[in-house]
Parts: sequence; structure tokens; C-alpha cells
Amino acid sequence: MRTVIKVSNITCSQCAKTIERFFATKDDVIAKVHVTAKKVIFDYNSAKTSVNDLVKGLQEIGYYPLITSIDQKKAKRRDLIDFIIATLCTIPLLWTMIGHFGGSDLVPEFLQNGYVQLAFVIPVEFFVGRRFFKAAYYQLSAKTAGMDVLVVIGTMAAFTYSLFLTINHQLHPTEMPPHLYFEAAAVIIYMV
Repeated sequence: MRTVIKVSNITCSQCAKTIERFFATKDDVIAKVHVTAKKVIFDYNSAKTSVNDLVKGLQEIGYYPLITSIDQKKAKRRDLIDFIIATLCTIPLLWTMIGHFGGSDLVPEFLQNGYVQLAFVIPVEFFVGRRFFKAAYYQLSAKTAGMDVLVVIGTMAAFTYSLFLTINHQLHPTEMPPHLYFEAAAVIIYMV
């Protein structure tokens, strides 16, 4: 039997490999992933496997199947909310980037405060970026590393380093505030 299931969080060829490799271990199930269409075509033996088994398998490895139009509407709504939050929090952080290029006079004083930048980046990193953290967890559990792992490593490196500089500056104040990279963490998640 053949079934096509749309999956909202297929983002790269590594996602395709992860899904295909997972279902290759199942008896009588062949999965073929179309990344650009965000769908998986399953050929399976309906006597041994049901559509629910396929859906549960996708969920087990961190993918979100969209079975009904209600699921698709919820996914679109969730993506829109994430986009709005990321936009509202990333724009002020982008403004701070002007300071990296010598235009610190153009950046308002309050935006140069590391804790203010931290308040803007946390919703982007940990709420909007939650999909990357979940997918990275499942990819690493399956002993693979795709784009999601790279996004998590890159954003967490910028976030952690900037957090360290912010705390260090508070403990050992200097005249010049440190160059923080909170905007890099936010922009990576926003763009991806």
C-alpha cells in the first residue's frame, strides 16, 4: 500500500536520510522523502503496518506529521506566531550590530546593556528555536547530525559566549562594554 504524509519540519537532506534510515529498519516499510515538498511517500505492507504506526514512527524521531487540514492550519499558525516573535525580538538586536562596525553612537544606551539584549534573545533562542533543539536531540539520538544540530551549536556558542561576557563585565566593569553576539544567535534562528 502507498501513503503520502506531509511533515512540517523537514528542512534538509539530512532530515530525509534520518527518516529513510529509520524506516529502513522496519519490516516491509520503504520511505522516500521529498524535502522541497515536505512529504514522505511510504510503501508498506498494510497487514503488518498501519498509517498510525508510520505517524508514531515519525514522531518518535522528532518529526511532525500533518495528517489533517486542522494539523496543517495549526502548523501554519504556530509558524506565524514564531515568525512574529522572532521579528519583534531580532530587530532591536540587529540595531546593536551597528556598534560592531564602529557606529556605537547610533545605538541607544539601553540596547548596549547585555541584560537587555539577553531579554530579547531568550524568546528567540529557546521559544522560537525550540524546534531546532528538539530535532537536534532526535538526530543525535539516532547518531546523525543535520542542519538542526549545526543551528543549535552555532546559536548556543554565540549565546553562551555573550552571556559569559555580560556576567564578566558586571563582575569586572570596564569603560567599554564588551562586544556581544546575542544578535548572531537570534538572526541565525530567524533566518533559518
